[in-house]
Formats: sequence, structure tokens, C-alpha cells
Amino acid sequence: MARKTELPHDEIARRAVEEAGKLAAKDGLRSIAMRPIAKAVGCSVGTIYNVVGDLDEIVLRLNMRSTTAMADRLEAAVAGLSDPLEKAHALAQTYVRLGEENQKLWSVLIEFSLPEGRKLPEAYAEIVARPVRIVEQAIGPLFPNEEECRRAVAALWAGLHGIVALSVGRKLWVVTDEASAKIAETLIDRYLGAA
Repeated sequence: MARKTELPHDEIARRAVEEAGKLAAKDGLRSIAMRPIAKAVGCSVGTIYNVVGDLDEIVLRLNMRSTTAMADRLEAAVAGLSDPLEKAHALAQTYVRLGEENQKLWSVLIEFSLPEGRKLPEAYAEIVARPVRIVEQAIGPLFPNEEECRRAVAALWAGLHGIVALSVGRKLWVVTDEASAKIAETLIDRYLGAA
């Protein structure tokens, strides 16, 4: 019989997400499982389900934490810069570094998706919107209107995400033997150089 935990619910939730992050850092999404999380937190699997929710909820919260950390790093990367192209390069290099520094944990952002029919919580959408806003603010002066800027952000984000996904998945070699940072630099120069 599992021992009864005396931890407050918010502490159980915090620890469950923290433990999921530790598991993911070792072996990616496939390593995140309820039993080891509950054991590390010091409570039963049922308590985790009651307090936090299912495994998808834990991974969502982990991805929210990772995305918040990413946004913080992106903001820091452009602090003090004024040139939009210089900001774009700083953001791209930071994004690539984040993927390379945390490959297994980053793979959770890339690989995870909710089951069909289950909606993302509003809090998640708000957190995901923050890095996009950072990029929009950085490169906005290069475009004549908001619509074109949003389209450019979507194209650049998809391109950079693809570069990082291939790099994290150790498949970038299929298209190039150049470093992911160099490919990201080329993407920014080719796309924004013409803006």
C-alpha cells in the first residue's frame, strides 16, 4: 500500500512536473511515466491523477515550463539590441542553442501532441504566444504591416523549428552536413535580408 503524502497539492503538482522533466532530460518523452513520478514525489499514482491529472496533463505542464524558460532566454537574447536583423539572428541562435543544450527535454516539445479531440488549455495557448510575440516585436520594423509580419514570423518559426527538430532528432545530416546554427543564420539572412 502506498504511503499517504502530507504534501500540499501545489507542491505535489510542482514536484510531479519537475520529476517528469528529469525523466525527459534523460530519455525524452517515452521515459515519462506515472509510477516513477509518483515514487519520486513520495505519493501514490492515484494521488498524482487526483491532484495533477493524467500523463498528458503532466507533459503539458512540463512543456509550459519549457516554453516559459525559452521565452525568458529569447527576451534576454534581444535585450539591448536595436537592429531588427541583429535581433532576428540573436533569436535564431538562442533557439538553436536551447535545442542543442536540452536535446531530450526539447524533443518533448517537438514530439508531444494531445489526443485528438482534447483541446489545449487557454493557459497553454497564452504561454506559447509569448515567444511568438517576442519575435514579432523584434522583426516588426522590417515589414510594412502586421499581417506580413505575422506571416514572416510563422515562416521563420516553422523553419527554425524544423532545423532544431532535425538536429535534435539527429537527422539534419540528411539535408546538410553544416551545423544547425549556420543553417539558421542562412535562413534569417535569406528571408529577412529581402524584407
